[in-house]
Amino acid sequence: MSSISLISLNNGSYIPFLGMALWQDPNHPENNIKHLLNEAIELGIRYFDFSHFYENEIKIGEIIKEKIKKGVLKRKDLFISLKLKKSVQNIELMEYGVKKALNNLQLDYLDLVYIEMEDFDEDDCNKTWKEMERLYKNETIKAIGVCNFNEKNLNFLLKICTITPAVYLLDYHPYMDQLNIQSDLNIRTIQLGLRNPFKQPWIFSRFTNILKNTNIQEIAQRYKRTPSQLMLRYYYQKSNIVLIKFDDLKELKEYMDIMFYVAAEDMCMIKSLLKQQANT
Repeated sequence: MSSISLISLNNGSYIPFLGMALWQDPNHPENNIKHLLNEAIELGIRYFDFSHFYENEIKIGEIIKEKIKKGVLKRKDLFISLKLKKSVQNIELMEYGVKKALNNLQLDYLDLVYIEMEDFDEDDCNKTWKEMERLYKNETIKAIGVCNFNEKNLNFLLKICTITPAVYLLDYHPYMDQLNIQSDLNIRTIQLGLRNPFKQPWIFSRFTNILKNTNIQEIAQRYKRTPSQLMLRYYYQKSNIVLIKFDDLKELKEYMDIMFYVAAEDMCMIKSLLKQQANT
């Protein structure tokens, strides 16, 4: 089993550097997610990310319960996160959404719950975050965070919050040059997480695939690694959390094999390449 490094959060807890987004691809057989989850656990993945939108919590909860019962892992070894979208972000439904996830997953608590607000409203954000803080204080949630907040929205939240977000997650494309926010997040002790940096959704369609960049490929060849492994190691050395989606066991094994070191000059070169592409 591979060992995945842990990153400390501002509340004293720890999150694995690499996590698995447990989506259900309609183009794959229904049991595909079960197979991938079983294999991921065997390989050492302990961070799993859910959303009610995926509609697979019950199946996954059964697998986790079975693994714990057989002694393959313990609950404390897992890091389980849940994304709540705006549709369940109000005082009446916030707690229900969390309880539904806990019931479906057959768990007593969630390690991280983060909110995404596509249509940002300050009053809505204020009420939602206060409820998040209440659930956190009741220990139903071990950490709270946000997803895809722009700088203005994040600054508003930081002005009104009592508990600072532990994690700031982004649907990320390497060419979007979003890593320029990292220094500011470090000052605020908020951990940056990157969601799905290699398989970008349609909103990033104007960008080319980072893994097909010839310069990235040349650097990867020098380390006798694939472009995916090089970029994951790059993010790891920058202390970023990465949530990945993968379709088969071969792909997961590739992502897990990043026990090498990227030299400082190559780290700078990769950063420079990403900035150049972001400005084209």
